[in-house]
Order: sequence, then structure tokens, then C-alpha cells
Amino acid sequence: MIDTIALTLNQDQYKIFDHSRFRSTDYIGKNSFTKKVYNPDFNKEGYKPRITLYNRFGTEQIRIEFSAPKILFGNNFDELDESDFDNLVAKLYNNLWEMKIRAYPDDLKKANVSKIDYSKNFVLGNGVKTWQILNELSKVDLTRSSDIEEVKYRNKGHCLHLKHTNSLDFAVYDKWADLVKAKISDKRSIEKDNKLQLNLLDLIEDTNKLEIIRIEARLVDRQKIKDILKLFSFNDDLTFQGLFKKHIARAVLGKYWHEIADGLDIANIRDYEEIDLISLILESDKMTANQALRIASVINIYQKGQVLQLKNLLSSHGYDRSFSELAKLIRTLDLPKNCKYKAILGIGQSIEEMNKTSLKNHPKLKFAM
Repeated sequence: MIDTIALTLNQDQYKIFDHSRFRSTDYIGKNSFTKKVYNPDFNKEGYKPRITLYNRFGTEQIRIEFSAPKILFGNNFDELDESDFDNLVAKLYNNLWEMKIRAYPDDLKKANVSKIDYSKNFVLGNGVKTWQILNELSKVDLTRSSDIEEVKYRNKGHCLHLKHTNSLDFAVYDKWADLVKAKISDKRSIEKDNKLQLNLLDLIEDTNKLEIIRIEARLVDRQKIKDILKLFSFNDDLTFQGLFKKHIARAVLGKYWHEIADGLDIANIRDYEEIDLISLILESDKMTANQALRIASVINIYQKGQVLQLKNLLSSHGYDRSFSELAKLIRTLDLPKNCKYKAILGIGQSIEEMNKTSLKNHPKLKFAM
């Protein structure tokens, strides 16, 4: 439901007992702004929150950033829900106390949130591979969404990353492959602080990896969080307790996942021999022969997963409108469709249900974690 989150506490909500653990990083102006950080050494202290201490014109604040499931479970393959909130706050309080920082549970609950990642893990079954799902998502048509600023396929296709202009960053990626990359170097992985859960790689019974799709909606500042709450007409409560809600996670993840899944409508058109497809289009009596030829070609490009390259190619030659107009024409035909992987539909259902994913009883693990 929730992974990484950053809380901000005012100087009357905490006390630091050992300032020697902090190191200065930035200094701006004369006695106007200082920033010190305390990034715990994992090998010595285990997984702990990252702390940033700000001093602006003599007023202090601290920022506490951490992965909620890693704090509570020691990994973020297992997920939390609202019933875990009090235990999470208690564990966070203890972690901070071990770091010589006192912040009472009630103040942590009321702390303002400056960053939050809503997330969901989906374990694939029936022999479906994560790369197959990601390959299918590479065919998505996002031309109908006006606020998508950038689409990237990272880490050799292991991650689909969408950057939205006024809302958030949304990522879909192969979580197990990302963990394998982290074993080589944390810099190669999408997720950071993977060292804590590298032991999972040793718990697999055979050489087959776990097939896990992870989706994340990353709200990286308070304005983006406000925008999202406003979009869904949710209460403007930007506290830890106010944002640790299943209905918010469901709404945010559901909206952007369905935006991707719905964008597969053209790629999901059933496979036809090109001559049969042209014949089917002409039988609709909606298109000219010239349009039918163009449409058949574009559908073929969609199904090969080259829609993004096509869009960029046409855009580079000033034909942006031509692409959008062709896509609209295709949708008016209502050609027979067939979703290749039912898991794509299952992910949408999983988001709706928002049940916790847990690996404790996963059949590929040698023993319960």
C-alpha cells in the first residue's frame, strides 16, 4: 500500500541527543540556511531511516525518510495495510530512539508528509513471466493522456516509467530482476536500499526467479500530494496518519494503472494476416482504401510494440496530428480484441481489492522468512 515516505517534524516535536552523528552538506547565505544529514551505516546499524536536519533562520526541522515495509518487515516484498499503522509507528519510534532521536508516537502520526510512494506487488502465476507483461505494456498508446510528459523503458525493458506533468511519476517494473541488479550494484537498481533484502536471493529453491510485477505511484513533494488529493476530492490531510489510507492508494494506483491498460486497446486487436485485416476494415464501410492501408500498417506497428518509436518519428517530422487522427480512426472501427495476458486484467483487480501481498508462504522459498 505504502512504501517510501518522508515525514517532517518541527523543533518542538523531537529532540536530538547526539549531534555528532550528523554531517554538514550544504551552507547557503550567512547564518540563513544549513543542512545536516544522518544516513545510518547499514552494516553497523541495520536498516534505519535517513534523517536530514534543516536550520532556516534559526528554526530547526527534521525530515525522516524511510521505507515503511522495510522498517516493519525487513523487506518491501511483503506489504502493509491500515491495520499495521500503530505497529509501524511504534517500530519507527524505537528506530529513532536507537539513533539518539526522540520523537513521540503521537507527533509521528501527526507529522506532515513531504513525499510518499503508493505501491503494490503482484505475484504472477500460471507460468506467466514478468518480461512478457512488460513487453505487452511496451505496446501501450498513451496519446490520449494530455499530462504525460515522458515515457521511458529503463534497465533493458525491465521498467516502464511514466512522468506526469502535474501529478506524479508512475513506474511498473520487474521487482525480482531489480533485486538481482542490486546485488551487482545498488546504483543499477531502480529501488535503493536493497541491501536489506538481498538475502531473499538465497531463499529460492531452484534457479527460477520469482515473477513479481511492482507498480509505484511516486508523489515527490507536497504540492503533488495536494494535487492528487484534490483530483479525487479527498480530504486535504497531509499528515502521516491522514495519508496512510487504503482508499487513497487504491484510487491513485488504480487511475494510472487503468490508464496504461486501457491504452492497450489497439494493441489488443486480434492478430490477422494483413490482407485479412484490410478486408475487415473495408467491410466496415467506414474507411476508404487508402485509409484501410494506413490503418492496417499502424495496427501492425502497435502489435509489434513500436508505437512509441512511430510516435517519435512522426513527431520529429511534424506529423503529430496524423498519429492521433489515425488512432482515433482505428477506435471507431471497434475491431475484435483479445487481451493476450489475463494477468494484466488481474493486476487491475488486485489493485481494486488491495489485499496484502506476502511472501512468507510462497512455494519457491526454502523456508518462511
